[in-house]
Amino acid sequence: LLETYEKHLDATDDEDFETRTSLLMALAQVHRERMEDVVQATRCVERVLELSPGNLEALDMLTALHESQEDWGEVMGALQRRAGLVVDADERARVLARIGRVALERLEDEDRATEQFYAALEQDPRCADAMDALAGIYAKNEDWPNVVRMLKLKEEVTLDVLEKAAALHRIGLIYHERLEDPVAATDYFERSVALDS
Repeated sequence: LLETYEKHLDATDDEDFETRTSLLMALAQVHRERMEDVVQATRCVERVLELSPGNLEALDMLTALHESQEDWGEVMGALQRRAGLVVDADERARVLARIGRVALERLEDEDRATEQFYAALEQDPRCADAMDALAGIYAKNEDWPNVVRMLKLKEEVTLDVLEKAAALHRIGLIYHERLEDPVAATDYFERSVALDS
């Protein structure tokens, strides 16, 4: 099968980008799945991207190949390329949040992750993954005012009543346990209960 694809590729006119792209993607699949040769699969996908830099399918495969090798810097690079190509703001926000997750969980780079999560929120102010991740970063660093800010933002933009109530309750807990403001805590607890009933 591999030889067949390679012969077809050699016989294909250099100007026939569509056929060359299809054959290279097929070769990448064979290298990846049957030959378990990630290096050759990556080379094929990179050749696709030389022919068609905006090929999202190739970028997704490149991302997956780098993930399988735990090459997180390259994963982030491929995702950044994808974010630059995506037209839909919600989808771009999801990609940026994913970049943030890789930076946070794989590279342990909170600054870069924070930057990506805020970029995601600029694209989609309702990006729950970005809000939750930022709240987590701030909580880890015991930056309670910013945790509250993220939870307030989540409560404002979410349409789900239970999520609103949970955010309000958590804000109440932070005011009670961390910021030692019982008046604010009571207010948020009451608001949470009102929504939850």
